[in-house]
Amino acid sequence: MEQIVRLIIATVSVIAFVYSFYKCSGSLSVRKLNINSLTFYYLLVYCVIGGTLVFLGFRKHYMIELITNEDVVDYSYLILIYAVVALPVTQYIINRLFGINDYGSFYSRYIQSDMDLTNKNNIFTVTVILSIIGIGACIYTFSHIGYVAFFEILKGNSSLIAERQEITKAFTGNVLVRNLLALGMVPLLSFLSYICWRATKEKKWLLLFGIMFFFSILCKTYNFEKSPVIIYIGYFYIIEVMMGNAKNLIKPMLFIAFGGVLMFLIYIYILGYSGKILSLTNGPLSRLLISQIGSLFLHVQL
Repeated sequence: MEQIVRLIIATVSVIAFVYSFYKCSGSLSVRKLNINSLTFYYLLVYCVIGGTLVFLGFRKHYMIELITNEDVVDYSYLILIYAVVALPVTQYIINRLFGINDYGSFYSRYIQSDMDLTNKNNIFTVTVILSIIGIGACIYTFSHIGYVAFFEILKGNSSLIAERQEITKAFTGNVLVRNLLALGMVPLLSFLSYICWRATKEKKWLLLFGIMFFFSILCKTYNFEKSPVIIYIGYFYIIEVMMGNAKNLIKPMLFIAFGGVLMFLIYIYILGYSGKILSLTNGPLSRLLISQIGSLFLHVQL
């Protein structure tokens, strides 16, 4: 009887989550992704699926096995569902306050509008100057770390991966330079140069994008984390959507397939993982669906 009640609660919660995001996004179609629907898919994968599985009884995970009180699971799930439903409901209210009654139509008009690049030469000059600053910040960051994690990953130097937390916490340089100018600004400049290249087809933008893409990959893997680089690559599809270039499902399927293959290659050939790939107990799927949300239950228990 208790399991049936849990199943009903989980079903109603997931339906409320999906419907509320649909209302505030206008559409959950991957061909029309916007910041709201992107947040929906992010929360679905990283929070809702795993949290619902744990609520329904899944316990065969090293983090979930640390839960000593069943009430912790119930409280945690209520907190999770409140958060993922209150967010889109609030966004829907804000849309209405700004006079956006149909966000789907509003966003469709936006992605179909023409880009304004009347000052593209000035934009290029400013972008180059900022890129030089960002590259300098990258060099500064890695000089204080002592090595470039991406190159160590390619060499299969897995002994350094255990230092991931130390790289973040024990950084000896200026954290503002690292966080704002290197980790923050460099990827943004790669997005900007990509947009301008796609809009103008000029080789100078393509060259700048290639340089900034390379340094962005170095930044996204600076502490051996794997998911940031996959998410970073996925943002290029969002850009394609916002530029009105996503006309069918081919591009999103290619991006999803590429991200999945990249993740599995990292686990198998670089990290040396030899367990079951699709297991929820350990491995990449477990890391994606359960470990991300597992800390919520442990925080509530604490």
